[in-house]
Amino acid sequence: MLIYRRNWDGKKMGVGAQISTWDNIVATLPDLSKMISKTYINEIDISKVKTGQTAEISIDAFPHKKLTGIVAEVANIGEQIQGSNAKVFEVIIHVNEFDSILRPAMTTKNVILTKEFQNVLFLPIEAIHTEGKVSFVYKDNKKVEVATGESNENYIIIKEGLKEGDEVYISIPKDTDGWPIVHLNSSEPSQETKDRNSKSNG
Repeated sequence: MLIYRRNWDGKKMGVGAQISTWDNIVATLPDLSKMISKTYINEIDISKVKTGQTAEISIDAFPHKKLTGIVAEVANIGEQIQGSNAKVFEVIIHVNEFDSILRPAMTTKNVILTKEFQNVLFLPIEAIHTEGKVSFVYKDNKKVEVATGESNENYIIIKEGLKEGDEVYISIPKDTDGWPIVHLNSSEPSQETKDRNSKSNG
């Protein structure tokens, strides 16, 4: 692969191009042993991305191939997405490994590890439901209140209310109107829930 230099008018140097004696480079060979992956992060998440964070890189053309990288640069100025009001920020990731299948301009998918938690309970985020200020899960014909922690687009940390191995509903079950709410630090439904249920039964 060659990368041709361009003339003052932006055209690639080729047959018939004039070369000066003090600047006689026509083309260069890229160093394919040192590759980067360029990605764009939306303005909502860019504050989580820092230089030095690790990344997992996959290649669209070879989905079984996984590489690792390090965030090397994070843009300070956002760019407008064409046809949208959203802004994104360019992030440059240095690829750690050398692999002969990598080629410039290949499409990659980059997953950046912004924070890591050890030994925590977590659930798919769609398993969490709310009533007012109370977050809960559907479990054993009850609405069990939970205290939640940090989350990403797929999962949310459970601080209190459940233990490892508990089974909960991902989607809302049928006929849950009469299900009592069990609040944190209580194994019994709240008095408000009991009163509401007794009225509905009466």
